[in-house]
Order: sequence, then C-alpha cells, then structure tokens
Amino acid sequence: MKSFSTNAQKDNCLMPFREISIKSNGDIVLCCYDITGKFILGNIEEISLKSLWNSSKYQDIRKNMLNKHIDNLPITCKGCRIFTNERLIKA
Repeated sequence: MKSFSTNAQKDNCLMPFREISIKSNGDIVLCCYDITGKFILGNIEEISLKSLWNSSKYQDIRKNMLNKHIDNLPITCKGCRIFTNERLIKA
C-alpha cells in the first residue's frame, strides 16, 4: 500500500491517510465519523482494502486535502467539526 508523508499531519485531517472505516454492512466510508454512511467508497464484499486504499478516488481525496481544495472534498469532510476546526480551513 502507498503511504503518504507525515507532513500531512501538520495541517490536515489524518483519517484518509491512516485508516479505513468499515460499517457493519460492509460499506467502506472515509472515516469513523461518517456514522450515517453519507460518503461510501465501496463495499468490502466487492473491493479489496488494498485496491480501495490505492484507488484514484481515495488518492484524489488525499490530494485535495493536502492542496487545501476544500470544494473538491466530500460533504462529510465539509461538515465535520473536527476537520473544520483544524488549521486546514484557516489556510
């Protein structure tokens, strides 16, 4: 699996860089704070974790976070109190 620089830790949400969250029905969501499954990346029955982790969809989310392209992030990120309280929004 590809890894990203720890520079992401300074000004970004770490969720898409460090973890994958799987709901009880197998749906894979961007982070554990998406408890209602607003942004489903796939289902564990249909895609391997390695394939999802390295997918262009997941890579694009990480790049948008690193480049502070907030408008291109999923709605779950835009409405996240943890994410919006971080320095990324203040950049």
